[in-house]
Amino acid sequence: MFDTAPPEAARLIIEGLGGPPKVAEMTKAPVTTVHSWMRVGLTRARLDHMRLAAAREGAEFDFDEAIASVHSEVVTA
Repeated sequence: MFDTAPPEAARLIIEGLGGPPKVAEMTKAPVTTVHSWMRVGLTRARLDHMRLAAAREGAEFDFDEAIASVHSEVVTA
């Protein structure tokens, strides 16, 4: 399990969960804040919060796969 998500992975995660408005609703955060996460990435605490919010909403999304795909692109590039 990854502890943080770089901006590219944060973008994949947020889009995979339904986009900034949906994630803002799930996490009870302003949409502008969610947009900033797409720009700066997700800290450990924020990533844990998103995992819990997604589970609470019944959203099935593989966070680790999204993060790993970005890490593998960096390694193979």
